[in-house]
Amino acid sequence: AAAAFPASPMMNNRSARALLGRSLLLFKGSVSARRQATVLVAMTVLVSADFMLFVFSWAMLRGISLEVWWVSLLVPPLVLPLGVAFGPLFMLLEKPYLGRVYATLTICSLVSVLCSSTGLLIKLGEESWIFTLASFALLCATKAALFALTMVHVRNLEAASDLRFLARLQLRGGGGSRICLPDFDFQHSNSILPTRGT
Repeated sequence: AAAAFPASPMMNNRSARALLGRSLLLFKGSVSARRQATVLVAMTVLVSADFMLFVFSWAMLRGISLEVWWVSLLVPPLVLPLGVAFGPLFMLLEKPYLGRVYATLTICSLVSVLCSSTGLLIKLGEESWIFTLASFALLCATKAALFALTMVHVRNLEAASDLRFLARLQLRGGGGSRICLPDFDFQHSNSILPTRGT
């Protein structure tokens, strides 16, 4: 293990090296930098689309049936407006806990979409089936994609936070502090671990 990972004055603690190797493996296993940019662009597009769909559907429901509009607002309570508000907030602040809240609101809003679509079908009758079902499918697809992309972005933010912590640990030079972690097999991770420059 010592030959596979040369000793460095910046990291003279085997447990610290184990933490570095484990976090680098996590970062390598996450999406690449190009895919991270793709996730951000896709999330920006979908958050904007979700906002426009929210405004359109709420205006339509309020014009068609006030009862169905109240159902979409209160079942579950305030999930749709809160989800629309937390989306841009998460994109701006990029805090993992905000991402988890946004993902939870997004997946719970599917219940509101289902209830309001069912109420719209009952209210308008058979002539609205095609439009209502198409709207329901579009809203569900948008929110499912937002949920998946949000969770990917949250994992990327957490991996980046781990690497920043390790960078600060390297700058402190270890300081003789001991981090209790299980042993890490560096023999299988040489491709991603940094080597000392010549």
